[in-house]
Amino acid sequence: MPCSSAVIDHLIGGTGAMSALDILGAAHDGVVVIDASGTIVYVNEAYSTLMKVPAVKALGAKMEVITPNARTLAVLKTHLPIRAEAHFSEELGFDVVLTASPIFKNGEFIGVVTVFRGSQDLLELYAGYRRARGLADYYRECLEGSSHRIEGFDAVVGQNRGLRHVVQMASRVAITDAAILITGENGVGKDVLAHAIHGASARASKAFIAVNCAAIPDALLESELFGYEHGSFTGASKGGRLGKFELANGGTIFLDEVGDMSSSMQAKLLRVLQDGTIERVGASQTNAVDVRIIAATNRDLHKMVESGQFRQDLYYRLNVFPILLPPLRDRKDDIPFLAMHLLQQIASRYGRRAMSLAPESIEELQRHDWPGNIRELRNAIERAVILCSSDVLLPENFGLPTTEGEPEPVASAVGGLKADVRRTERRAYEEALSHARGNKSLAMLRLGVSRRTFYKRLKEFGMISRSEESLRH
Repeated sequence: MPCSSAVIDHLIGGTGAMSALDILGAAHDGVVVIDASGTIVYVNEAYSTLMKVPAVKALGAKMEVITPNARTLAVLKTHLPIRAEAHFSEELGFDVVLTASPIFKNGEFIGVVTVFRGSQDLLELYAGYRRARGLADYYRECLEGSSHRIEGFDAVVGQNRGLRHVVQMASRVAITDAAILITGENGVGKDVLAHAIHGASARASKAFIAVNCAAIPDALLESELFGYEHGSFTGASKGGRLGKFELANGGTIFLDEVGDMSSSMQAKLLRVLQDGTIERVGASQTNAVDVRIIAATNRDLHKMVESGQFRQDLYYRLNVFPILLPPLRDRKDDIPFLAMHLLQQIASRYGRRAMSLAPESIEELQRHDWPGNIRELRNAIERAVILCSSDVLLPENFGLPTTEGEPEPVASAVGGLKADVRRTERRAYEEALSHARGNKSLAMLRLGVSRRTFYKRLKEFGMISRSEESLRH
């Protein structure tokens, strides 16, 4: 890069194999050096590109002529440095971040070196940092507030025909980007199904961000979904904050209880679905986002549309592929599977891996209607694990209300019920081995039983050969 060599040698020197000029010339940041009179003695290629001023025009010219409002001129007058200051450049039409340092030699002021970069580069770096930090914070909160989640459709436990049909439909739509609306009562596992769909999609390696629209006050929901800029409202975090849509960029956002959104928030959500852009609170520009929408509600959105409580255009945007999850009372044949699955999770969390259900306990669980669905069943089993002093859960440990005058089912005979439980347990072992592709160690972990119990049951069910049994010993 051309320069006034005598002056630049005096200012920054360097005559080796790799001189200071070589290093400055290769820098991505713009570099300009002026002498004590304000004459430009050096510019690198990045400076010429950013300022759109050829080096031959800049060199030898006064800085105040080339850039009248340059912050470098302030350092020329005061001899005081400027460190990492954001400054709007009228010549460029955008902000730059610069550091301008006075140069002294033998105590004498001889010039100023200024290094700067366009703010857009820094904003992009900062946006990437904020997104990474936001995702880290979000997933830390998820990990602190939940137990280990089984990935994919294996997490949807049960063999009920209606449920398996739902899973089959969900697995088909999972590979597309179609919007999905999952409906069903509270506690049926809408969040589990949404996570399974994400795990089976092409977006599985990206973020899955869940938002409970009913749990966040309407005044805060906009900033939660779309983020906000620094100083946009009282109490806003310094530097602003990314919203859930930006955190989910490239992945999936799960809008739970979407039927509880206010009409104003419905309009703002519709804009995202139509344009694929969001606008942070306090911002003057929009940002493009690429997210897959899965919504869920326990309300009848169709009736809400008819009564004017929910926007029709938003309803049709969300309801591209509807999925209805059946309540637990309509799939009581799944209760033994669910109960054993939940017991393994909860008992493991409490350090009690060898727990089981008494036959009469399964009967008691199947007799109950479970208005709170799987969530209520989980709570009942957790209560039983806490109260039970042995390794076998009994009916009285669950604290369920008794139903008087209800005829005893045929399966309540002890012998018949034990046979039902045995069949259920065998099917659970068969499923565990199937999912583990015959790997007994993985199947053992899935079932949450000890090695001794595992092989004892395999022997009882005739699921282990004599050669395997002899090798085990």
